[in-house]
Amino acid sequence: MDNEKKYTTSLRLYKNRPVHAQAYRYLKDYNSDIFRTKDDFIAEAVVYFSKYLKQEEEEKRTEDVNRYFQEKNGPLIEVIRNAVFGELTSQIADLVKKSVREALQDLPPAALEKNPSSEKMDEENDTEKDLQFAQFYEFGDD
Repeated sequence: MDNEKKYTTSLRLYKNRPVHAQAYRYLKDYNSDIFRTKDDFIAEAVVYFSKYLKQEEEEKRTEDVNRYFQEKNGPLIEVIRNAVFGELTSQIADLVKKSVREALQDLPPAALEKNPSSEKMDEENDTEKDLQFAQFYEFGDD
């Protein structure tokens, strides 16, 4: 009848093993104000340590999952960034075209006509400016 109410196990602690000697000292000096018996002390210690190990394992698993998502999200964020940049660039180009078209509609026809010689000079000036612009950024990358 007594065996139905309790579990029986043996605990052997070896003197030549440092952890066993330390455990024996703790068992010998356990706080009897908190635990009524050594059985209660050992049971609480086993349960507490088991929960601690499970918590550590869960934290490690969470870190692994977070690391995995960080590695996978890097390329995804770059794809999203490129898509948004492409869309914004397209919208800006359309907006500039629309603004230029509206501005040209408001100008009188005489202002739109250019002198062919001044057009050639403008092209040369534009080419010179483009070269200066390219040189500026070429030296800026070093």
